Amino acid sequence: MTLLLKMGLQVTSLLTTSLLLCVPVNAMNVSSSINSGQAKNAIDSSLQTRWSTGAKQSPGQSITIDMERVSNLDQLTMITQNGSASNSDYPRAYEVTLSNDGSTFGRVVASGNGSPSGTTIINLSSHNGRYIKITQTSSDSFYWWSIHDLSVTAAAPSNASPQATFVSPSPKNNEPVYPNEELNFEVDASDSDGSISSVRLYVDGQFVSQENVEPYEWSSNAREKLRSLSLGSHEIRADVQDNQGAITSISTNLVLEDESTSIPNDHFYTKNNGPSENPLKGWNSSWWKKDMNEATVGFQYIDWKEFEPVNNGEFNEQAIEKIINRDGTKNKHLVLRLYCDWDGVEKNGFGAKSARGCPDWMYTELGVKRLRGASGKFVTDYNDPKYLEQAEQAIAALGEYLNDDPRVYAIQLGVLGYWGEWHTAGSQTNGQNNNYQINQTSEQRIINAYRQAFPDKRLVSRYPWRSILQNTTDIGFHNDFFVPNNGHSDEFDDTVNASKRWLDGPIGGEMPPISDANKASVGRDLYQTATGRNMIERGGYSTMAPNSDIRANNLQSHLSLHKRFGYQYQIVKASFADNVSAPSLPVSVDLENTGIAPFYYRWNVQFALLDQNNNVKKQVKDSSAD
Repeated sequence: MTLLLKMGLQVTSLLTTSLLLCVPVNAMNVSSSINSGQAKNAIDSSLQTRWSTGAKQSPGQSITIDMERVSNLDQLTMITQNGSASNSDYPRAYEVTLSNDGSTFGRVVASGNGSPSGTTIINLSSHNGRYIKITQTSSDSFYWWSIHDLSVTAAAPSNASPQATFVSPSPKNNEPVYPNEELNFEVDASDSDGSISSVRLYVDGQFVSQENVEPYEWSSNAREKLRSLSLGSHEIRADVQDNQGAITSISTNLVLEDESTSIPNDHFYTKNNGPSENPLKGWNSSWWKKDMNEATVGFQYIDWKEFEPVNNGEFNEQAIEKIINRDGTKNKHLVLRLYCDWDGVEKNGFGAKSARGCPDWMYTELGVKRLRGASGKFVTDYNDPKYLEQAEQAIAALGEYLNDDPRVYAIQLGVLGYWGEWHTAGSQTNGQNNNYQINQTSEQRIINAYRQAFPDKRLVSRYPWRSILQNTTDIGFHNDFFVPNNGHSDEFDDTVNASKRWLDGPIGGEMPPISDANKASVGRDLYQTATGRNMIERGGYSTMAPNSDIRANNLQSHLSLHKRFGYQYQIVKASFADNVSAPSLPVSVDLENTGIAPFYYRWNVQFALLDQNNNVKKQVKDSSAD
């Protein structure tokens, strides 16, 4: 048989009653901030002895009572005279604080002035603590502070209820339960402040048997009541009692099914091309496209000077929201890239982007250099330690805002190079024919900054062949010039394929806008031959931003390739009973990924039970599924 647990255990407890008692002086210890050698005189039950400051009253003088255990406090009584001595040694003002460890005291729980009558009563009800500190908060120019006797009343601690759970029932949870099969119940029980005296088992409210020593278990071979259960649902309850009489009850439901109606059958399914819309895969929209309903992923640049516009360290999170909610990418999972330089030309770049994406204060206030070579192109000095420090701070701020944001699919390692692509091609700042080079120290600092800022997001970099990235196993890559037969795409795809870099992280990128003269040939090569499919499969791409015009003129081929990106899970076989009379339906499913890449996040699996009209009758989420 199988034990079926429904929505967790039902637990009830019977607690012992709390009593109010006066704590005897031998159950307390005492210490003081001044004249500590006499502190014990305050709790020796004699009015003839006393603790005294031995000096005139001043703020900060204190005496601390140790109750030796955390107690539910009620009242503290402080006697400061014995009728003939210390008549004016009452505290002029006091505060009371509590602690459980003797070192960290919380807020003030009581305060006031000592009574000139010699007896000061302090109400501590509704407060718990082990250590009680009374601190003098005023002063007197002549009189000392004396205590002849201290007493505390407190509620006796309640007996903690035992802890109990059903463990490892056999058969396993959520499997069919048939008559005449072996049943086994075991209870794991413990008591934090005592011991377990007994565990009693009940079926449908009727007592079955009692166990007094571990293991607390029952089997149908040993218990006639378990062996003779009828079909249907039965409540199984265990009452666990500790040595002080506290009882914890746990219960669950056992369902016996008719074996003839619960035999699982194998159901096989034909493979298909999958749906047009699936999360985290396919052609994706971007900052220049607004008409791609099939896209579930969108790509956006983050202009650094919009994120940190005015002052160093002041970040504008609304700028990120504005970017995320652009027409082309709103309500999609986002791939984001922070950039500093657009293309090195001091004018608006393509797409109305400013050529200088870093905030102005970085150059004017911090002195980060912006270099210009013989080609006329500008480039920020990415090797400048001041620049790297600011980049690390900006990445950290971005991670604090976006790391746990479910809208974000992946973060590209931008910040360095034109467009954040880690290259400075055409800058020629170190001579007529030598491009400015970003060194590996700069690259490693940026990699480390992104890893630290985004531990829960997939990271994507630009060049899979770059030496500093060749041995990474946690970073994907993006190809920002995906064009058939141009050489660059072949180099990228072959490198990814040779080392199976799509296992390390998602592969993606974009197809740049293409001149009118090339549109027709590019569309034909990509959509009307096997070229596009071969490129996608060879690179293991999960997402890619296409050219808008090519998509519009070749929509059906575009949608066909759209489904080929990334993962594609298919149900190969599902096993379940066709006719079920019991309230449970055991199901096993065999899945196969027929796609070209993994699914890069751990998401919960959701099952739905449909009726004959495909209406959802019940949904179940499984957080343990891979």
